[in-house]
Amino acid sequence: MNRNLQGLVIAVGFSLVLLPQVAPAQSRELAEARAAVKRSGDQSIDALNGALSRVSDQEARDALERAKLEVLETQNRAFRDLNQAENGSISRQDGLRTALWATEKHQEALLKAMGNAPVQAKQAIEHAMGVSAHGHNTVKALAEGTSLPAPPGPPAFDRPSGSQTRPSPIGPTPGGIGGVGRGRP
Repeated sequence: MNRNLQGLVIAVGFSLVLLPQVAPAQSRELAEARAAVKRSGDQSIDALNGALSRVSDQEARDALERAKLEVLETQNRAFRDLNQAENGSISRQDGLRTALWATEKHQEALLKAMGNAPVQAKQAIEHAMGVSAHGHNTVKALAEGTSLPAPPGPPAFDRPSGSQTRPSPIGPTPGGIGGVGRGRP
């Protein structure tokens, strides 16, 4: 077989098919991009569903549904192009470019939805925007060949004012159970 042909030849019926060879590093990068797009889309959909559950105004519900549909469509298009990049139908850069576009569209959809979301849902949408921004930065780093950003931390939750910043210690307290002077006589 010709050494200039790179790829895998398999027999399909009575014909031979040449499948392009994807380097393991490129395959890993495409998998990381796919995971970033999935996290971005899933968090966006969850946040939009949360907002939908709290909205009764039909116009606002329609806007949130449109945003949700846009996220789903862009996520599916990114998956399709990343799969095509993995099997060699399109270039790796084209697959990553579509993934970058998708995460950007997720952020835009969430930003539009923010105006129609009730106050209770805005924190979830802001968190989804952060996850989507991280996914966007991850795909951008993969496309540029730079180091990946650190993963996002857990979502920040507001504490009620006056609450403890640390949990109280577990274990014996001075004076036994119940404090000083509360034990048996």
